[in-house]
Amino acid sequence: MFPSLLVCYFGQGAYLIASHPTAIGNPFYEMAPLNLRLPLVIIATVATVVASQALITGVFAMVHQASQLGYLPRVTIVHMSKQIEGRIYIPQANSALMVLCIALLFSWQRGVEMVSERLRDLQVPLARFIERINAGITRVPGTAVFLTREANGAPPLLVHYVDHCLALQEHIVLLTVNIEHVPRVPERERFTSSELGCGFHGGGASVSSRCSTATRGRNSMHYGLPSSRVMEIGGHIEI
Repeated sequence: MFPSLLVCYFGQGAYLIASHPTAIGNPFYEMAPLNLRLPLVIIATVATVVASQALITGVFAMVHQASQLGYLPRVTIVHMSKQIEGRIYIPQANSALMVLCIALLFSWQRGVEMVSERLRDLQVPLARFIERINAGITRVPGTAVFLTREANGAPPLLVHYVDHCLALQEHIVLLTVNIEHVPRVPERERFTSSELGCGFHGGGASVSSRCSTATRGRNSMHYGLPSSRVMEIGGHIEI
């Protein structure tokens, strides 16, 4: 199992590094030719079911043995086969797995909320950050794009960048990416932009949840600013 996983993960990494960085969303399926992708999905689904059943069977076996050795209290053991001894079902273990999975989901959700709260606390108000930039930070030619969840504050990565480089590009795009669960986002709704002052631009990109495959179409959209302004900040965003 371990060598197979190692080869699979290394193969995905090589696939991304070599020539397909746009497949970062789902490199496992992107590696397969289009006509083989559906069979690969079926095989992966079957493998997932087998793996989950193996996990459940393993838990039942461990609880059964631990109960017989006296390490766990007595539990209800239902034998599912008259010919094969190992086919058992333990209701208490099944309920414990369900509770554990639910607790894990809630813990993960709470962890995400705590990280988001921490990032909001670290975010510096944009007006105060711009004052600091104007006070003596060197501006250099070029454009930099920083991802952020809220355009009204300077993301921690931007603050960290300025603290270490003591310089900043002339044009900064604070980009917020919204994932839309639709097959395709209408072109007029893909990008919005606003002037924030002092070379800062707020941008909001709405992309389909299938954007990892959509990028192969090489559809590009400028920042949404007038053409002369686009040429001034230079470049485009691919979605």
